Amino acid sequence: MHVGNSTGRHRPKALPSVHSPPAKASLSARELTIAQLVISGRSSKEIAKALAISPATVRKHRENIFRRVGVHSAVQLSVWWSQP
Repeated sequence: MHVGNSTGRHRPKALPSVHSPPAKASLSARELTIAQLVISGRSSKEIAKALAISPATVRKHRENIFRRVGVHSAVQLSVWWSQP
């Protein structure tokens, strides 16, 4: 479907994302837990305290999560998470 604009020209449909996110099932149970806490706005230190692990372990999990789902920030992770 094309949508016209005020000049009478048409804009093409938005192109699909080059990096379609893999299913959430590709993350381990621990990564899913940490991803949910990251999305909720918790810091690595807060997550570490809540899960009784070191902040360095949380940072490593974050790195792995971001790499696996193809994002570079917590905001991008939140957008990825909200996709069906």
